[in-house]
Amino acid sequence: MTTGRSQVIFKSVNVYKREGETREFTPRQKEIIGKAVGIIAREGIQGLTIKNLAQAVHVTEAALYRHFKNKQAILSAIIERFVVVSRVPPHPDPRGEALEIIELFLMDRFETFSADPDLAKVMLSEEIFIHNEFMATKQRTVMHGHREFVVKAIETGQKSGRIRRDIDPASLFRIIVGSMRLLVTQWSFNNFTFDLKREGRRLWQTIRSLIQTKPEEE
Repeated sequence: MTTGRSQVIFKSVNVYKREGETREFTPRQKEIIGKAVGIIAREGIQGLTIKNLAQAVHVTEAALYRHFKNKQAILSAIIERFVVVSRVPPHPDPRGEALEIIELFLMDRFETFSADPDLAKVMLSEEIFIHNEFMATKQRTVMHGHREFVVKAIETGQKSGRIRRDIDPASLFRIIVGSMRLLVTQWSFNNFTFDLKREGRRLWQTIRSLIQTKPEEE
């Protein structure tokens, strides 16, 4: 269970998300972005065409072009949304307890995915990033930020004696984030039928028991 202090510290993640938004979208643009994400989630990026998207939004193709100049602009808007909801602070706050910071990082991901299953499916899709260098570059930036944040928290926990030192931080990062991605993928394959946040908390409890220092080892 996290403390109020760590929750306050981690709120900077949500502040950072809002500060990361570089432009405001109109309600119609937000609708178009949402429909585009849904099409990609169901049919893959090849299924996203201006014609299909216009039909999903119930407007003409000409009307769609009044909101976005082309398909690339729509993909740019999707990746901007992806970047914003995936941001974390540049570094964990040193006042936070390492295990609690990692827990809050994971639970923030699970909450974000639960609120928007289609976006989760797109974010974890390899197809959309393999075949689009622009989006792949953005994804690598997000993944690098996550790695920096979690590894720093792990290093802090190892220095304080709260996280075991016999496994290097990079390997612990792969265990933590890899387990998260696997659970979200299973959730997607099961048509989002189980409670991701509940299962995510159970997963974290297991991970925590594996990586935390036992009392006799502190």
